[in-house]
This record gives sequence, structure tokens and C-alpha cells, in this order.
Amino acid sequence: MPEHRRIKGYDMARGLAILIMMVINFNCMLSGENSFPVWLSKAVDFMDRRAAVLLVMLAGTGLTLITKQKSMPQSVSPETRFILLKRALFLFLVGYCLTLIWPADILHFYAVFIYLGIFLAKASNRSLIVLAFIFWFTCFIQIIDLFELIQQISIEYVLAGQIMDICFTGYYPVFPWMAFFITGMWLARQDIKCPIFRKWTFVSGILMLIASEIIGRVPIASLAGIFIDPATNFESYYYLYYVIHIMTMIDLNVPTPLSAISGMGSGLCLIIISLWMADHFTERQAAHLVTAGKTSLTFYIGHILVLQTVSICFNLGDIQNILMVISAALGLFLVGIKIMEHWLVKHSKGPFETIMRRFPFGHQGFGAARQPIR
Repeated sequence: MPEHRRIKGYDMARGLAILIMMVINFNCMLSGENSFPVWLSKAVDFMDRRAAVLLVMLAGTGLTLITKQKSMPQSVSPETRFILLKRALFLFLVGYCLTLIWPADILHFYAVFIYLGIFLAKASNRSLIVLAFIFWFTCFIQIIDLFELIQQISIEYVLAGQIMDICFTGYYPVFPWMAFFITGMWLARQDIKCPIFRKWTFVSGILMLIASEIIGRVPIASLAGIFIDPATNFESYYYLYYVIHIMTMIDLNVPTPLSAISGMGSGLCLIIISLWMADHFTERQAAHLVTAGKTSLTFYIGHILVLQTVSICFNLGDIQNILMVISAALGLFLVGIKIMEHWLVKHSKGPFETIMRRFPFGHQGFGAARQPIR
């Protein structure tokens, strides 16, 4: 995206998501089971997958901005469609390569979101809302016995297993994660400069987050005994208990209905907070997050390579003090910022961003000078 069309608040949100993701991944790889202080460990665990939700929503906003679909649906130019398809293919291939060392890779899922988003770019705002609801509603498919049967069959076939992984059982499955992407597409079409819109978006996000978290922490599943006596019909009781448990469980590692609502709520809040920071922070105060946001792909791939190298070479993985883990993640983040600041003096994009734009053949080399911001 050209510099003059970038939105500073979105770059800051993307940088914030990268920082949170780095802390979470460092925690997963380096922390022991009984990390202390407990409250901080729980706070980090609470943010698990929420950074990914934020990145997926921002990918949706980015696609809308690139295709200029800010209000009424228009046709996407063949050139823009071709560029997006190339980027999706690049992310898909790089993502699958990363799965060899990082099973929780998000890039190949990202690619599928972008590919689907290209065909949704012409949809109206109302259609996007309906589609987001449909992708979210598929969370309920997990309670159907047929779903478990399909899972068992897909294990026997490699291609079927990969499709099942991308669509339903992976780390960031299309159902329901595409709902986050579509929400981002819809959000970018709105007037984000309007204080009233920002206020109601933030309030909506807070309500979604709080309501879902409260419901998820109430033992509603235990009420199954009111409707069915486990002593006389244990099988029906257990199935009802399971259905209620899935529907009310909060765990973004599992695509449950309430988890999706909670994740979307936190994503909306973080986007609005980032837009507010972009309006009130000075250039110097916002510089680090903006830099990380502009080079988020490089940060994502780079921190995985560094984290895996450190973990293997030094045999780390049982650090009890989570403050040390967070400090390590923050230290790498700041080092990366300094490196990227020097890189961006001579280049318009980050290293992996440049490679992605040149893929598979490009006309602009690594030495391309930075374009002036207008």
C-alpha cells in the first residue's frame, strides 16, 4: 500500500499485535508450567490468539483499503486482483514452509483469508455482515456427530486432512476466523475518523468481551441435570452437557461461539485504542509501533526464526519467572525496531515485504528508494 494511503492507527494496531504475539510465543516456548507471578502469567495466557485475531481483522481492513472499497461496492481491477493473488500465494508457500519448524503458523491461513476476501470485495456492507455471521455460526458444527465422523475420515487422506485443518481444525481455521477478516473489511469502509462511530465501536467491543467472558465463566453446563436426569438417561445427559459446554466455553484455541465473540470484542477495542493513540501520540512516541506495523511480516518470520534458534541452541523452555520471558520478547522487539529503522532509511518496505512484492518476478529492486510521504 502506498505510504500516502496508509492509516497510522492501523499500523500502530498491527505493531501492537506483533508485540503481543511475540510475548505470547516467547511464553509458550520458554516458560515453565508454574510461571510466576501468577497474575501476569494468566494475563499473558488471556491474550493468547487475541493478537492473531487483531492481525486477521487488520488484514481485512488492508484488503479493503487496497481495493478502494470504502463505501459502495465497485469492481476490483484485474491488476489489483492479480497483485493480491500473488501475495496470497507467497504467504501460502512461506507459511507451509514455516510449519516445518512452527506448527502454529498463521501465514498460510492468512493467504486463504486474502484469497476469499478478493471475491468478497464487491459485496455490500449488509452482505459482509451476513457473511461474517454465517462464518461465525459454523462454530456450532462441532456439536454435530457428523463433524467427528468427518474428522476421522480426513485423518486417512492427506489432502482431506489439510482441507479439514484449514477449514475447521487448524490453529486459525477459516470457520470461524474468516468472520474476523470480514469484520475488518467492513470496518475499513466506515468513517473511522467519526468520534461517534469510534465510541460505539469501542463500547460494542467492550460489551462483547465482558458479556462473553462472564457467560464463559459461569458453570451453565451443570444445568443439564435440570432437564435430564443423569441417573435414568446418562447418555442424553452427557450429550446435552457437552453441547452446552461447547457453546459456553471461552478458549480461543478452540473455535467455539463465545470464543469468537470474545476475540472479536478484544480486536475491536484494540483497533479503536490504536486509532486513539495515533491521534494523540507524537511522531516519536508512535514511531516504534508504526515501524513494527509497516514491517510486520518481517517481524513475524524473524521472531520465529530467532526464537526457535535460541530454544534449540540453549535448550531453554523451563523459565519460571515470566518477567524474564517478557523482557526477552520486549528486548528482541526493540532490537528489531532499530534494525528496521535503519533498513527503512534506504528501502520503502521491510525485507520480507519487499520479497513478497517481487514474487515471483518484479520490476523494483531491493535498492528502491523510499517514496516521499504525501
